[in-house]
Amino acid sequence: MPDSLLATKISLPILRRTCVPRKKVLRLLREGFQDGHLLTLVSAPTGYGKTTTIRMWVEEASHPVAWVTLEKSDNDLRQFLIYILAALGRAGDHLGQDALEVVENAHEVDSQQALGLLVNDLRGLDRPIILVLEEYHLIENEQIDRFIEALLNQGLAQLHLVIATREDPGLPLTRLRVRNQLTEIRAADLSFSLDEASDFFSKVMGVTLSRQLVEALRGRTEGWAAGLQLAALSLRESDDPARFVEGFRGTHRHVLDYLIEEVLASQPEEVRTFLRRTSILDQLCASLCEAVTGQLASRQYLHDLECNNLFLVALDEERTWYRYHALFGELLRNQLLQAEPERVDELHERAADWYQAHGFIPKAVEHAFQSPHGGQVSRLIERHAMPMLYQGEVATVAGWFDRLPESLLRASPMMCVSRAWALALLQRQTRVEDVERALQTAEDALSRADA
Repeated sequence: MPDSLLATKISLPILRRTCVPRKKVLRLLREGFQDGHLLTLVSAPTGYGKTTTIRMWVEEASHPVAWVTLEKSDNDLRQFLIYILAALGRAGDHLGQDALEVVENAHEVDSQQALGLLVNDLRGLDRPIILVLEEYHLIENEQIDRFIEALLNQGLAQLHLVIATREDPGLPLTRLRVRNQLTEIRAADLSFSLDEASDFFSKVMGVTLSRQLVEALRGRTEGWAAGLQLAALSLRESDDPARFVEGFRGTHRHVLDYLIEEVLASQPEEVRTFLRRTSILDQLCASLCEAVTGQLASRQYLHDLECNNLFLVALDEERTWYRYHALFGELLRNQLLQAEPERVDELHERAADWYQAHGFIPKAVEHAFQSPHGGQVSRLIERHAMPMLYQGEVATVAGWFDRLPESLLRASPMMCVSRAWALALLQRQTRVEDVERALQTAEDALSRADA
């Protein structure tokens, strides 16, 4: 290995003494390798345990492993090639040494010549070697992407490439999928199951919790490994675990610090603005986001956020609707209240207008209820309560009237009548005198309107 290289960058990460067995995801990794897939892509947001999981797998794989932990400085093609060739040589008995000499000594890097020499060496192996490229999201050099693509195009049975990244790389993933040459491990695969979360708390973090509390934390974090760890660290300081679990949110100090430092701080200001302002939505699509934020690039933002694994969860196969990870969404809403409290009402009003225009009336009403003025929610309920009663949405409409301030209700004869109908349609749940009282309120409202 060249003396100028950092040995730690091509050393396998150290495993904890105690790790949670990840049976499902390890099986996926094992099957991809056994099926002869050329590439395993482990793509998930920060804190999902990508590195630990891959490290556990290569430990059991009993094959030579070359590991490179990438940094931003590795966007230089020469340096990138030197590190992966040095890692391969370390793992495979001087594998790729001719290619390494060419890269080191040439005035200008000839990636094709280096590729040819490396491929010849790989073809001479009597068993496969695993090459792990960790933190690949830091690579922004198209020349490097093209080199990796060319290496994959060789279809070498002797090389299994593993890429760990926070965002999908600029590689022909679709083509690899079609050819059944790609194994994909995503956040959903890396999320801890209830049993894994229980083992993590008790065996790794030394925290004793009831299964009910573990289930609550697992649901709150959606199985996010870093979230579980942050919760466990705080639980060590807590005298009341049940109370802590009840209050564990995206605004918790450890979660807040982690997400701000690891996720938000690296985003451009326009993306942070988009994230904050769309945090009022429990579901997102491009048109809705554009209406709420006024940012015409909303579709591109959603696409980039998904590709970058920025805690955005797709809700359909067409990639039309999304939602934020629960803790991330809570953090964003907290950020919105701190940075732009004066915009919150306007954002909800815009969301209500969009939902009404697209026929999602219950959603429109829910957002309108968030405005303290009440004018928008009154107009929506006045217009849509009766039609929704005809459609059988009795409980929904009755719930609206339960939440509506009496002063707003009394100002509208139409709403008073609709409320009376809703109460009557509830039948056994409503007393006759309640219906009569609602009708009397409607009559009083009509009298005031005629006066």
